[in-house]
Amino acid sequence: MNTNAAANRATSPADKLIALSLAGFTILLLVATAPQIGLTWDEPTYIVAAETYPAWYGELIAQPSYALSTEEISRYWSTNHEHPPLSKVGSGFIWLGARHFLDDLTAHRLGNILIVSVLVMLLYLMVAQDYGSLAGLVAAFALLTMPRFFFHAHLAAIDVPVTAMIFAVIYTFWLGHSHPGLKWTLLLGFVWGLALATKINALFIPPIVLSAWALIFQRRGYLFIRLALMSLIGVGFFILSWPWLYYDLWKHLTGYIEFMTTSRLPVEQYYFGQLYAPPPGIFLLS
Repeated sequence: MNTNAAANRATSPADKLIALSLAGFTILLLVATAPQIGLTWDEPTYIVAAETYPAWYGELIAQPSYALSTEEISRYWSTNHEHPPLSKVGSGFIWLGARHFLDDLTAHRLGNILIVSVLVMLLYLMVAQDYGSLAGLVAAFALLTMPRFFFHAHLAAIDVPVTAMIFAVIYTFWLGHSHPGLKWTLLLGFVWGLALATKINALFIPPIVLSAWALIFQRRGYLFIRLALMSLIGVGFFILSWPWLYYDLWKHLTGYIEFMTTSRLPVEQYYFGQLYAPPPGIFLLS
């Protein structure tokens, strides 16, 4: 496939309409089926954070200096500081409106459901642009009918949001890989910053996935400059998006990295009426 021709091919109005229809269908489907899924293990922590974080922004507008104090940042942002805040902030603001017409749990899940709808839309556009509308529809429905993905697509958690954001980074890189302009570098850095502000998994995309693609398929100097600049932009946006890092930056940043690597808490398992940490299989093997 000619990568330059594929990247430059325009998206037709029909494909845009189909993509929007898929997004709307995804929202209706997930909202309709969300009440059938009970509260899962991680959701309460994320839900509490989603209810807490938006209030800080109101205080930031009303009393900026007070909101930016160590005391107030600690008060609002200590909850679930183990993970970056973007998905929880977005879910929290959407919950503030959605709780008036949806049950509370579905209202908390709606933010991530909207993210899933955008993922389905982008997947369709990316595939349809290169292989046609039928292939795009097959790709979109194949994603939605994956049992594990379909289940996680309902939840007020951060796994599917980071999946969507990683895809958005890849898609943005693909759209701009044949264009050396600064616009695409800034956009790619911003999108990767959003992904970093969702979950740590996005950290590995520029140095491993995108760098490997550039080395194998298109060794152009501006792409490697773009990858270096997008890293600076993304990390800067990541820090800016997370008030928890505004004071004791080094301590909180290293604590976050340690938690995600060497100091991770064991995942507990409720098994035949008893709570295990670690789960039985790991316990028996240790």
